[in-house]
Amino acid sequence: LKRAFLSKKTFITCIISIALFFYGMASFIPHIATKELSILYVFLNGYNSGTGSFLILMFPLVAAIPYATSYIEDKRNGVNKYITMRMKRNYYLQIRLIVNGLVGGFALFIAPFTAMIFLLLMRLTTGAETIRGGAETLIVFQRLGVHSVEMMMLTVCLLLFCCGFTIATLTLGLSTIIKNVYFTVLAPFLLLLFSGIILATFSPKLNLMALYDIHNYFMPMSERIIYYVIVLIIGISLYFIRATRVDAYDN
Repeated sequence: LKRAFLSKKTFITCIISIALFFYGMASFIPHIATKELSILYVFLNGYNSGTGSFLILMFPLVAAIPYATSYIEDKRNGVNKYITMRMKRNYYLQIRLIVNGLVGGFALFIAPFTAMIFLLLMRLTTGAETIRGGAETLIVFQRLGVHSVEMMMLTVCLLLFCCGFTIATLTLGLSTIIKNVYFTVLAPFLLLLFSGIILATFSPKLNLMALYDIHNYFMPMSERIIYYVIVLIIGISLYFIRATRVDAYDN
């Protein structure tokens, strides 16, 4: 766990994640002090609104980069054989699966969480409004029964953690097939494009963007949870089935 969270890749990815979120908010932050804009409006521009919101496009890469390629990297370096000498192989696979998901989720979670702390501190110092504007995304929160700005922002933090956990798990599963670090990292981004261009023509709810954006075609939370579960099952199944076969073949 320490190896995953304290690695340079994880640190740099988290910095990039935060930077992308703040870039989306940057041009709106000065208007908080003048009370022209609410902190929720500014927060949503970093999350899923506005032309400067880039995390909504880059989230598959942010979730995949920190640890999703660790399995194939360890096999290439022979580290997996050393680890499995000290613990059972199934336990090793389970630990890697969980740690990978946690790190991928954290890499996305840290961006809105940092922005939330920053904006709440600005509210304390400027007396800025909390909720005004936010358009359709605000309606989604209200339909969920979430009415305070703190809970709205925490909901986004939780959603992005689940999104990162899910995408990282799917990528880990795909890594056992692709077996190339660079193509593995690109795989979830390419799947996002494929789902948005091809699968969305059959149903907008098949777009992988639904894992990230709470406002994805007003998708009910129950359907969103089912989507998370389906993608997780695919990633976990690929990982355990392929990893077990590859390890058996190597032995």
